[in-house]
Amino acid sequence: MKTCPHRVIPCNNKGCKYLTTASKMQNHRNKDCPFRIVPCDNKACHEKIPMKDLTNHLKVCSNRVVKCNMCNVQMTFATIEGHKRQCMWRPVNCPHDGCNAHVIQSDLQLHITYCNWRQLTCPNLECGQVLPWCYLTSHVNKCEFTRHMCSNEGCGNCFNLGELEFHKSSCDFRVVKCKFAGCGTEVVITELDGHQQNCPHRKFECPNDGCTQFLTQKELTVHAKTCQFKPISCPNKDCLYKAAEESIRKHLHSCKYREIKCRHKGCGKLVKKIDLENHEDECNCALWNCRNEGCSVVVKKMDLYNHESTCPLKFKFMF
Repeated sequence: MKTCPHRVIPCNNKGCKYLTTASKMQNHRNKDCPFRIVPCDNKACHEKIPMKDLTNHLKVCSNRVVKCNMCNVQMTFATIEGHKRQCMWRPVNCPHDGCNAHVIQSDLQLHITYCNWRQLTCPNLECGQVLPWCYLTSHVNKCEFTRHMCSNEGCGNCFNLGELEFHKSSCDFRVVKCKFAGCGTEVVITELDGHQQNCPHRKFECPNDGCTQFLTQKELTVHAKTCQFKPISCPNKDCLYKAAEESIRKHLHSCKYREIKCRHKGCGKLVKKIDLENHEDECNCALWNCRNEGCSVVVKKMDLYNHESTCPLKFKFMF
């Protein structure tokens, strides 16, 4: 009776009172029973609950996936509130007085930088008034401070006293010195690039990899002939590798085109490393075992045919 597949038994899932035959019980317990224990569908949730409660659990699970209504990024319900407080797409107010703009957090710094209501100081040093950028142009046009002509020859522009020193530091007609050591030539700033492009004291980096020297064009011409990092070709025939002498010395040990002597006694032929394995396999001086059963004689490949033709063991099994 205990093993009869037709006996009626109760489901052993907690809370289930379902009765059925023993042959059907396993299918009920694993697939149909509303009281069977199943894991939550949310990956981050480790809770296990009765199947009948799963739908309600998924609605309130703290690890259920929700979408931020500002940036549309998906995350768990447990983290959504913290995310909203830091979301780069949340709307924020411009901090400048007078500005009523609402921008997203990711654009706030850019807005602050170019906001029409950002506070700027009048460029006239004697004035020093601070006002919003949107009023600055009007203020500057009406500013009472005296203007002076730039003293740089060829400029002729006028500025108020507060702006004059600033202008001189950026005037297109200011005289500056060439930056290259040993030169010291003074030229107008607009001509500086042209001068420095052709300045005989300008230094260039040696083009050879590994060399860190900076030299004038004249010095570089001489240096290029003796530079220890000057690339040279691998001396092995057919090898296209080029590098500094130090690298070439290291390369020679592993170069697949270097010539190596065949290791088979009596051969001694020089073969490229890349061809050595094939050569030694086919070399006439390679040692071969006699293929006649019972013979242990070892001969060179070139002698193998003659030996096997006359080997005493060749005829041993013929009678």
